[in-house]
Amino acid sequence: MPPEAPAMHVLLEEFLAKEPHPETIEALRAFLTSPRPARSPATWIPPADEAETRLGLVRQLRQNIIATTTGSDQTFQFTSAQVSALFLAPLSRLQYFVTMTAPDKGASERDMYAGSIQSSLTGLHDNIRYFLQGQHPDAASKKRKTPGQEPQPVEGPRGENPVQGTDYVSRNEQEKKKCLARDQHRCIFTSSIHPQACHIVPFAFNSTRTNQRDYTTRFAINIQRLFFASLDEEESCLNLLSTGLGSSDKAWNMLSINPYLHAWWARPYWAVECLGIEPVENGYAVILAFHWMPHSDNDITPDQPVRLESDMLGTLDALADRRSYGDGLAPDKQGFPNAIQHDSFQPIVSGQEFRVVHETPEDAQRMRKMVDIQWACVRLAAMSGAAGPSDDDDDWSEFDFEREEYETAVFLGYIERRGRRQ
Repeated sequence: MPPEAPAMHVLLEEFLAKEPHPETIEALRAFLTSPRPARSPATWIPPADEAETRLGLVRQLRQNIIATTTGSDQTFQFTSAQVSALFLAPLSRLQYFVTMTAPDKGASERDMYAGSIQSSLTGLHDNIRYFLQGQHPDAASKKRKTPGQEPQPVEGPRGENPVQGTDYVSRNEQEKKKCLARDQHRCIFTSSIHPQACHIVPFAFNSTRTNQRDYTTRFAINIQRLFFASLDEEESCLNLLSTGLGSSDKAWNMLSINPYLHAWWARPYWAVECLGIEPVENGYAVILAFHWMPHSDNDITPDQPVRLESDMLGTLDALADRRSYGDGLAPDKQGFPNAIQHDSFQPIVSGQEFRVVHETPEDAQRMRKMVDIQWACVRLAAMSGAAGPSDDDDDWSEFDFEREEYETAVFLGYIERRGRRQ
């Protein structure tokens, strides 16, 4: 029994003594009798012993880069975003970087690998922003999609007359319907009805030729080099995002979620981690762990140089202790009233497991890769200080149009029902 049990018993008796409405009692009954959800460890940064190993490898990598002709600046330091990437990348990948830039390698080979690593690390902050905003960082203007109007391509250069199908594509409504049908037209996290089909990797990545050519290919190369260990995964990641317009506008790159979680996804207040794929009776289930994510308190910034000789491990401990919004600190300080499972009335908690079932193993693997990319980018943002756009800034995300459209439809439906009753 937890120490809070006696006090909770008193509160329950006091609640029932007030003779609450029967529906309230049934809601409480559902809360108390629902099975305990499956949970995995709610961790998003390396454990302490692994972090110490990584710190040694990152220090060695810095020395290796300084020793090459491409990195001869003795004052060279990694930035916060770059150190975050090296701490979060697969350990085998970091070890590979150190091995391939070691002094015992031939000078030309060592310089080549050092140059490719630096190329991936340089501009990493822009890669994170590109993922979070769904738009390239140096877009000429910030345009919101307007309810009631045809969505317009947002990344094309000014003065361009884009041609649909050649320069840009609209969203694939058939794939959207396929996603919603797969998830039984319910939010996969809350079980609420009227969900939205949310892209895992933003639709904008290959919605225009400009994005795909000038930004997405570079993003995919950087992310795959840092976070995907096998060549097969690297090629698949690049191909899924860069083989054509709308190449990732597929159901395997979408999740059915309610409008509020959809809006919080853009911030990002939460993320999902892929725990694996398992065969089930009706297909192949992608197992997802939900994570509420912390945001920067402006004590670190992504482009800030990091002195590896300082207390990096202490910095990681501070990140691990930082409270996430899922601990009850919502943007409006009122918690997450819509992050409740509608069948049990229980809140969604970090580490809670959910399943998305696909008909084929190929689609399950594609979703896993999209989730892995998202998990890498959101953790990078949280660790490096890039998470949490200013509330005063315009919202660049794809989500306002859909949320406003949904809320308008709900309001009009309410007016229509009220008129029928009168």
